[in-house]
Amino acid sequence: MDKIYQKNISDIIVGINDKKLKKNIGILYILAFRTLKINNFIELNIKKSRDTNITIPLILALQKNVDSIDKFYMSRLNNSLIQSKEHQKDQNYLEKIFNAFRQEYKKIFETEFIHFFERDPEKFNKRNLLKNIVHISDIAIQELIENISKLFDPEFEGVNIFENYLSRNQRSDVLKKKLINLHTKINDFFSKKGSISPSDLFFELNLFIETDLNSLLYKDWNEFLNHYNNLQKTDFTPDFRFNLKAFHTFITKILKEIVDNKG
Repeated sequence: MDKIYQKNISDIIVGINDKKLKKNIGILYILAFRTLKINNFIELNIKKSRDTNITIPLILALQKNVDSIDKFYMSRLNNSLIQSKEHQKDQNYLEKIFNAFRQEYKKIFETEFIHFFERDPEKFNKRNLLKNIVHISDIAIQELIENISKLFDPEFEGVNIFENYLSRNQRSDVLKKKLINLHTKINDFFSKKGSISPSDLFFELNLFIETDLNSLLYKDWNEFLNHYNNLQKTDFTPDFRFNLKAFHTFITKILKEIVDNKG
C-alpha cells in the first residue's frame, strides 16, 4: 500500500541533503500516493457495485487521509522546512500550495459529499456525484505532488507520472474557452432576440456543470451554482433576465481574473 514506485520521485527523496526534511518529504509522498489509491478504490467500487452507499467508508477514509496530510504539513513538514538552510526560503511557496490543496477538498467535503445524502433521488445522480468527487480529488493530489516535486526538481512535470495530466495553465486555458462560450451565448440571448432560448442556455450551463465546474476556484464554484439556482427559480418570469445579467457579470469577472492571473 505505502510504496513509491516512480523512480523520479524516489530520486527527489534521495537527493535531499537534510535528513529530517528528506524523511518528512518521503512521508508526505507516501500519504499523497495513498490518497490516489483510495481514489482508485472508490472508482472501482462505483463501477462494480450497484449500491453506491458501499463507497461511504472509502469517502470517509479519503477525508481522514487528506486531514492527515494537512496535519502532517502543519506539525512536522513546515517546521523541517523552516529549519532547513537550503529550503527555508520555500516556506511561503509551500503555504500557497497547501492553501490551494485545502480549497479543492472543500469542494468535496463541504459541498459535493453533502449532496450524496439528498432525499430527492431525482435531484442528484449519486454515481455521477461520486465520480465527480474522485475527479476533484485526483486533480488536487496530483497537483500537490507536482508542486512539491518542483521544490526539489524545477523541471519536474506531472505528465511524466500521471496519465492524461493537465497542468494548472492547461486547465486554465480549457476553462477560459468554455467560459467564453457561455459568455457568448448569454450575449446572444440579449443582443439577438429569439436566437437563444432559456432552454438552450440551461443546456449549455448543465453541460458546463457536468464537465468543467470542478476547474473553478472554490469561491467561484459555489457562486456559479448560486447563480444557476437563481436562474432555475425564475425561469420564464421577468426576473429571469435580471438574474441572467448578474450571471453574465459574474462570468465576465472570472474571465478577467483568469487573464490577470496568467499575465
